Amino acid sequence: MAETHKTFCRHCMSICGMNIEVEDNKVIRVRGDKEHPVSQGYSCAMGQHSMCVQEDSRRLHAAQQRQADGSFQDVALDYALDQVGDKLRQLLEQHGPRSIALYYGTGTAYSGLAYNVAKSWLRSIGSPEHYTSMTLDQSSMFVCRDRMGAFKTGRPYLEQLDTIMLIGNNVAISHQGWARSSVPGSNARKSIAAARERGAKLIVVDPRYTETAEKADLFLQVKPGTDSVLLAAMIRVILKQGWYDRAFCDRFVTSLDQLEQAVEPFSLPYSSRRTGVDADKIFAAAEMFATAKRANAGLGTGPCFAPNSNLAEHLTEALNALCGGYKRAGDVVRTTGLYNSGQTVEGVYPPNRTWERGVKLRTADIGLLNSEFPSSRLPHEILHEGEDRIRALIVFGGNPLTAIGGTDKTYEAFKNLELLVSVDPRTSPTGELADYIIPTKLPLEREDMNLALEGVRPINWVDYSYPVIEPPEGILEDWEVFWELSRRMGVQLNFRLGSWGAQRGEGIDLDMETRPQTSDLYRYACDSVGISYDELRRNPGGMIMDRPESVVQAAPEDDGVRLDLCPDDVAEEIAEVFSEAADVDSNYPYLLISRRVQRVMNAMYHNLDQVQEKYDMAPLYMHPADIGVEQLQTGEVVSIASPEGKIVGRLTADETLQRGVVAMPMGWGSTDPDAPDSTLTSRLISIDTDVEAINFMPRQTAIPVAISA
Repeated sequence: MAETHKTFCRHCMSICGMNIEVEDNKVIRVRGDKEHPVSQGYSCAMGQHSMCVQEDSRRLHAAQQRQADGSFQDVALDYALDQVGDKLRQLLEQHGPRSIALYYGTGTAYSGLAYNVAKSWLRSIGSPEHYTSMTLDQSSMFVCRDRMGAFKTGRPYLEQLDTIMLIGNNVAISHQGWARSSVPGSNARKSIAAARERGAKLIVVDPRYTETAEKADLFLQVKPGTDSVLLAAMIRVILKQGWYDRAFCDRFVTSLDQLEQAVEPFSLPYSSRRTGVDADKIFAAAEMFATAKRANAGLGTGPCFAPNSNLAEHLTEALNALCGGYKRAGDVVRTTGLYNSGQTVEGVYPPNRTWERGVKLRTADIGLLNSEFPSSRLPHEILHEGEDRIRALIVFGGNPLTAIGGTDKTYEAFKNLELLVSVDPRTSPTGELADYIIPTKLPLEREDMNLALEGVRPINWVDYSYPVIEPPEGILEDWEVFWELSRRMGVQLNFRLGSWGAQRGEGIDLDMETRPQTSDLYRYACDSVGISYDELRRNPGGMIMDRPESVVQAAPEDDGVRLDLCPDDVAEEIAEVFSEAADVDSNYPYLLISRRVQRVMNAMYHNLDQVQEKYDMAPLYMHPADIGVEQLQTGEVVSIASPEGKIVGRLTADETLQRGVVAMPMGWGSTDPDAPDSTLTSRLISIDTDVEAINFMPRQTAIPVAISA
């Protein structure tokens, strides 16, 4: 007989509540949980697919060891862990901590203990070689925070706003909501509709007329890669019209005069030519945003993938600062508990240029950013000829070979490692190059709490799930892999807690003779923030913490700390953008942008049978008029060529695109340099030249390409 269990989706940062029907240890039905106070019964197609992974035929049931001929053989788990642990111990003794690196991806964030234990393991062995997917899609927000500073109280909640501006964030499909914008990710369409019904206005900026843009009061269809031009023009209008919040700026910002001088060249006629947006619309957007009683702008991964992404992020937050677009004195703060507590006193965290000091990369004069190095430099750090080069890489919950870009160089680097280990339930393209693959439990097979992303909740809700499926025999939880490696390396594992970024506190030393239970670590996590672990277990699905709402207090006497709207390097970047050539290269007349496909999240799920039925390969979306100009046919396989490489895609007509822009989902296709028909967009860029300053984030949008049969 089928049993229904409450759990939560571990697909994306919306973390929707789910009801799972299980019979004979198999998922037979997935529904949204109507009792979940955040998602309220919402469930998307991608969330449904995340549950289908449970029955994926490609799931590994035993550890894998690469053979001399490149094939893999099942081996005992203890044998694989012994071999990996011994090699890591030897490297640590012979070449030091920096010879060992850790990369983890998005999947790590949805395992409550794993990312904390993995980071604790890296710190316990003394290695700073920490790489994640954050520096591949949105680390511009770290650069902005460290150059400008940050306002302590953060973004307002959606119901506190009169105008919302979404830049390159199709939140209706991506679910990339709070805290990248004030719109909740779960059932964003419903939230936006409710906001507009009470009179709030929505501005959407995007190269494509997206599902979110359909709900906009004002849509600005911007040319890919020119978001910073648009934002500079809006700031110029706001300053000239005197629409900025003078009282807020006098108290909390600095270098306003420098910003005004830097954006002066971005007149409306000039900016209209550069962005493709009518001058009247740019003015209207500035007026709608700045004259609202409360407004906030949020940048999505679209502009983060594009050229000048650090500047686009900075100007977005400068726009918020000019208009005081944060929680202000008297505003309610609902998220006051656990690890990402909301600040309740007005004030500024000062700029903190972490990359300019401390331990640096070997191959570039860049230090840690949000406690990690830029992932696009990982291949360079492996191929570096110095004695202290990276010799071993543990990949956990991610697929850097696909994600990093410059695929041929990354492929070469990974082949040159002395040890490559993939900790993953399935064989990814990265895993295909690994020496060992250590399979782990899937989300429904483990006890879990939402620790990594608790801060994205607009209320004090703690997600909890007990295991609802029995795992295959002998499969570990992902955090247990790092405990086992620590024991074999003779390393004392100190377990600390924290959000995605720096950990906090002194932590606890784990017993290295007898492996702790998952419940032991969760009990410690709950005790550290004053909630009852036993009560949480009695509430599968989660519970609201008994924490009173707080109200933002006005800033105490002036401490002199300010948001720096225009430091010297930002002023230089603004000048560089103004001087950029805007002409289209006739050899590569189209700009390729990354876009989401509703059933897929980047590299995840496109190999599932349910997705393959609709997409036998990655689609290339193109405006019907451009298809006609190129004399192509919808449905045919076409060539997409850039100055760096060539891929293919199945041509699909899409009237939501502007002319001269094409779109593809990222993360699909072969990483093999000899593969003739890959659909992997990261093969179109160079990780030597197509990267941002400071964070070295690779370009994944606004790639010049040519399309042909």
